[in-house]
Amino acid sequence: MKNLKALIVGDFDYNIEKDTLFGGTHREIILNAVKEYHYPVIFDFPAGHIRDNRALIFGKEITIEVNETVSKIWH
Repeated sequence: MKNLKALIVGDFDYNIEKDTLFGGTHREIILNAVKEYHYPVIFDFPAGHIRDNRALIFGKEITIEVNETVSKIWH
């Protein structure tokens, strides 16, 4: 994980915030796992376990802009 430039986490249709089976919400668990690194973590990307499941092409270079109010991803 140390060689990442950013981490993109997909979205979920079900209420995952209530699922604390592993000791926290998915956001808490992920942020705790990467807390020593200094890259942006983008949550709720329209991919994953949802109807509007957009494709992520593994290995493709993309540009990511992240600030306090918005995240943008393009190639």
